[in-house]
Amino acid sequence: LKSSLEEDPSDNAANVNASKNEDNKLLDALKEKIKLPKSPEDGTVISGDVGAIFLYSYIDHFANNAYSKYLTLEHNMNAESYGAHAIWLDRTLNHGYLPPTLEPLVSGSTPCYSNMLHSPGICAVMMVSTWAVAGYFTGAFLFENTVMCDLRRAVVTTGKTWMVACALMLGIVVTGNAMCGCPLHQGQFTLTKTDADYIFDSMSVLVTWRFVLNYIYSRF
Repeated sequence: LKSSLEEDPSDNAANVNASKNEDNKLLDALKEKIKLPKSPEDGTVISGDVGAIFLYSYIDHFANNAYSKYLTLEHNMNAESYGAHAIWLDRTLNHGYLPPTLEPLVSGSTPCYSNMLHSPGICAVMMVSTWAVAGYFTGAFLFENTVMCDLRRAVVTTGKTWMVACALMLGIVVTGNAMCGCPLHQGQFTLTKTDADYIFDSMSVLVTWRFVLNYIYSRF
């Protein structure tokens, strides 16, 4: 005879199945409450976004570095012409009869990136990452918001994604600069004017790319 203390294996299996069913019900209820966005669909748009951001980052840094070198060269040439000591300029005193003098070349007059955005490659990777996160939650990589919609919806979706990406980018840059001990600009920010120009000017590139893509698909 079986002892009354022994358990039937069928009862154990039933208990395990019941607990699994309860866990599955809890997971289903949790999924209903927390609805994640759809997975990205449009691979063409994603590839184009990445390419546009990388191209924009390298062109922006190249142009600013070239402009900085031009200002430095111009300053050195003027110093050779008028003397190395004639470095101060007060334009309010020049009424046409004063000799030409030089304006001092200070860091505020030349494009200057902070440490977080000094490299174009790092800038591009950071912007692509923030753009991907923002686009996932705004639906910027779904066909219904890229090519299978009207032009207004595509541009509005791009604008919303850009605003979220800019907010993330600003938070990362300011936090990173503060942690690495970057100097404050304008007395309170670690973000330079060149940093802000780089972040906010990206809208024109991304909106133009999305506009052209939607226009081509709508025509053909």
